Amino acid sequence: MENTFNLNDKIGVIVTRFPRAMEIFKKYQIDFCCGGDRPLELAVKENNLDGNMVIEELNEEYKTYVTEAIKDRD
Repeated sequence: MENTFNLNDKIGVIVTRFPRAMEIFKKYQIDFCCGGDRPLELAVKENNLDGNMVIEELNEEYKTYVTEAIKDRD
């Protein structure tokens, strides 16, 4: 499965597609409410975070989420 999210994605779009992303954004103090219309890359730079690390965590959690959803359906 290729990566679902990237640094160019808007924060609000990520949260809409993957609500569990809110927990990751809270962890890194990324504003997903009022700042949801910004690309993730901008928020990562403002918070002096490693963008690749945040994206990797988001994509790994999303893969887990999808796998769980498939298991629940079966």
